[in-house]
Amino acid sequence: MSFPNLINKGDIIDLIYEIRRKGMLDVLHRFGFTNSERVIHNWECIDKGASDWWIIPMIRKRWNYLISGNAETEYEDYVVEKYFGDKNNLKLLSVGSGGGTTEIKFAAHNCFSEVRGFDISKKIVAHANQKFDQHGLKNLKFFVADVYKYDFGKEQYDAVLFHSSLHHFNKLDFILEKAKNALKQNGILIINEYVGPDRFQWSTQQLEEVNKILLNDMPHGNKEKRIKGYFKKKVYRPGLLRMFFADPSESVCSSAIPFAINKYFSTVEEKQLGGNLLHPLLKDIAHHYLNENENNINLLNSLIEKEERFLNGSHKSDMLFGIYKK
Repeated sequence: MSFPNLINKGDIIDLIYEIRRKGMLDVLHRFGFTNSERVIHNWECIDKGASDWWIIPMIRKRWNYLISGNAETEYEDYVVEKYFGDKNNLKLLSVGSGGGTTEIKFAAHNCFSEVRGFDISKKIVAHANQKFDQHGLKNLKFFVADVYKYDFGKEQYDAVLFHSSLHHFNKLDFILEKAKNALKQNGILIINEYVGPDRFQWSTQQLEEVNKILLNDMPHGNKEKRIKGYFKKKVYRPGLLRMFFADPSESVCSSAIPFAINKYFSTVEEKQLGGNLLHPLLKDIAHHYLNENENNINLLNSLIEKEERFLNGSHKSDMLFGIYKK
């Protein structure tokens, strides 16, 4: 008989680290929140010292290459050039727009007369508005809304975007149907998403490969987290209780996203972006790889090769870029 992974040693290790990093009060407050308040609180933590794996320049360039064929071409530019290059007066809706970086990149293109992004967190929306004010864009607006209550409208948009947001929603059919209805007849759905195991319950094969690399290939100094003296020694599946109290929305039904999309849309193109090994391996220690020096380049290229071999062994990619039509 198998038991659910409610709590494990890794959760205790991470709890001690989070108390040291954010303070006991921040951690204790989460126990008094409702589910909705936990989600909002999580997205109001704008951490300038974050060490998420996707901040690594080489990782982002790899994604650029996998999507566009050019490491220097970001996916926003690729989408505009390929699908909107000869059009104008277009409208885009971004669902769960977060800090607004992606929306700013789309709005910078003259083909868009209106780019609207919304998020549930007032603080993150204020942060996004502050950023776009610095760019002087008149066609961009961020506002606060709840994805489950907000009316997307009917046939209003040329594009609906989910950038690292769809995997936080549990009513996929409800939301994707709203997205479909919001699109004009020739509109497109754009996703750049985590579609791996729900709640980051990585497979045994993933964890075995990741921990083998962590033990044998990663320099000891590069395993140190942002607080000195705390090292990443082993990767665990996060316990489900820990996931619930940290952010109940995190990867709530991420693995169902491709199937749900195919119920409402037809595929124009999809690009597999990996992340199966690099995500659990580099989380919390990514800050060591911001500098593209020779050692980092060689190590990251080696890690990318290992992940590609892993994916070639019939494993489905945990990260997905896709364009879809009604």
